[in-house]
This record gives sequence, structure tokens and C-alpha cells, in this order.
Amino acid sequence: MSDSVEMLDWSAEALLADARAQSGLSDFDDDSFLEPMAVLTDSLLSEAGLHPQGALSARARIVDNLVGRLTAQDYFTRYPEILQEEILAPFFIVGLARSGTTRLLRLLAADSTLYALTRWECRFPSPFPGSDWVSEPDPRIATARTELKQMLEHQPVLASIHPFDADAPDEDIVLMQHSFLSQVEEASARVPSYVAWLDRQDHVNAYAFLKKRLQFLQWQKKRSGRAAERWILKGPYHLGYLDALTAVFPDAKLVHTHRDPVETIPSIASFHYALWQMGTDGADPAYLGRQSKNRFVWALGRAMEVRDAGLESRCLDVWYQDVNRDPLGEARRIFDFLGIDFSAETEGRMRQWVVDNDRAKRPAHHYSAEQFGLSEDELIEAFSDYRKRFLRDSLPTA
Repeated sequence: MSDSVEMLDWSAEALLADARAQSGLSDFDDDSFLEPMAVLTDSLLSEAGLHPQGALSARARIVDNLVGRLTAQDYFTRYPEILQEEILAPFFIVGLARSGTTRLLRLLAADSTLYALTRWECRFPSPFPGSDWVSEPDPRIATARTELKQMLEHQPVLASIHPFDADAPDEDIVLMQHSFLSQVEEASARVPSYVAWLDRQDHVNAYAFLKKRLQFLQWQKKRSGRAAERWILKGPYHLGYLDALTAVFPDAKLVHTHRDPVETIPSIASFHYALWQMGTDGADPAYLGRQSKNRFVWALGRAMEVRDAGLESRCLDVWYQDVNRDPLGEARRIFDFLGIDFSAETEGRMRQWVVDNDRAKRPAHHYSAEQFGLSEDELIEAFSDYRKRFLRDSLPTA
């Protein structure tokens, strides 16, 4: 680690003080975040190999998450009715990263009866102090656009991997960062101690945190004239925690997307490799290949176990190939499962979304299993149970 990284004050006292100074607030609600923040900080310092700019960014991200907690709690105190908002029958798109979860989320969110989390809401769930956030445009949108523009200028390859758009629906793992119980960190830096600690935690607390933030955002949407009926959410990380998710959202339904891990795991590793390179000069492709494989072997195993223990009737399986071939047909099938009317207006909005968001309009994403120390045979063996159960058009079983 460089001297400039060590010179930064990473102590909890300094981080909390900076967040209080930036926000002018002091109430964090509770101290449940202190342990995960400490584990994360230690892991970043001892294992991530951050270069000076990476360290500045990582520390700033921690302070930003703390500011998010402070500003949200300030609203909860001043407007106690926020926590009376009902989150009714949400549905979650779960599935392997790179299995079309973002595309499906954005397609379905074209229906005006659904609430969805946009990227700018995930990044900045609390209105900026003194802003007129009820009227359009909310200043958080411009800030999120600038942030994404800077990120893509620094690492242009990301544009070929994920459709970054501040105004479009995105996954709630970004929002979950404020809880310090989020897999965002392992996608951003080498933090094995934090990852091992995270996997031992009860994630009911993390989903309770998510619910409070959804109540907060739903309250904001209603006040700014964007009322809807139910939430559509998505995140591949949900796969490992379906029991915790449904404990907090007992009327939730799950749309489980499927694609062959032989194709997705190298793509996931490539995505994370591009993110890691923003913070360290020592990103190891082979390490990322192993991390991506191991993460989703575990997550898919947990998902199958929890589904078999009583969630099967609440899950709808959707295949990547089918969504690509017939997006409107699959959308109708999903809405039938969820009990949502597939209106002519919704169909028209979805058709237009498909035209406007043709994958061919974005740069191609180039990667290979070998680039990340993986082989086809290794992936077939590692995911054999999942592939036998769910894949219809997969490569041959080893």
C-alpha cells in the first residue's frame, strides 16, 4: 500500500465526523452499520491493493453511504408517515448476473402501474438539501448523469458491458450500499475478508433496510406525482438470500432468469475486472474468475435449496433465449403470473422500448473464459446441478 493511502484517516471516528460535517446531521438511527463498516474498511486497507485515487474513491464512497444514512434518518424523523407506506406485493427479478436481468427489468418497467428504482434514486435516495425535488427536473438526476459520464470516460469498456443510464431502472444493490451489507464491494475491489464475513451474516437486516428505503422513495414518488401500484426490483445478489428477502417481503413473487453459466461467469468476471481496474493497478483476472464462479455456485445452490423448501409456487422461470426471441410474449407471460393487466398501452410502450434499446446500438463486449483462468469443462462441472435442472439449450453435460 502506498504512503498516500495510509495517510488517509480511515478510523470510524474520522469517517463519522466527515459524514456529519458534510450533512450537518448527527442521527444515524442505530449503530448496526458500525461492524460491517469496520470489516469493510480493514479489508480495503489490508487486501485491496488500492492505488491513491482508488483509496480516495473508496473512502469517499464510505462517507457518501454514511451521509445517505443521516439524510434518510432526518426525513424519517421529520416525516414519520414515511414508514407507514405499504410496499404491496413487490416482485423481484433474480438470476445470474449477465442473464438479461437489466433488460427484463427495463422492459417490464415500461408499464406505468409499476414503481421502479432508477439509477439516480439508487445513488441518491435522499433529496439534496434545499432542492425543489417535487418538481422536475430533480437535481439528483443531473448529478447522477455527471457521475456516470465521468466513470465511462475513465473506463470506456464499461459501456460495452452494461447499459449505464441515470434515468433508467437499475438494480437495488446500489441502494443497499448504505447498509454496508452489499455485494457491491466485492464487485469493486479485492476484499475477501469482508466477503467471508458478509456471507456469515443474517441478511434479514439488509432487506429490512431495503424496505425502509423503498418506503422513503415511494413517499417521494407520490409527492412528485409518480404514484403507481407495486414495485418491480432486480438483483442477481438476491439469489443467495431468497429466504431473507421473503421474510421481509412475505407477499413478494420472484421471476428467476436463466442462462448458461458457461457464458455468464466469464462475462461477470470481465465486468468486475473493469471495475477493479478503476481502483487498483493489481487487478488479477484469474482471481476474479474464481471469485465469480464461486459466488454463483454458492448463490444458485442456496436459491435451489430455498425454492425447494417452500418457495417454488412463488417463482416463475424465464429463459434468456426466450426473452431475446419474443420479449413481448415473455412479458405477457410474466404479467399473467403476477396478476397484472397487460394493457394495450403497456404493450405499445414495451414495443417502443425494444426498438429504442436494441443491443446492437451498444459496443460489443469481448471476453473469454481463458482470459479469467477458467475452462468450459470446469464451469460445466461446477454448475452441473443448476444446468441439469434449468437449462434446456445448454452445452453438453460433462
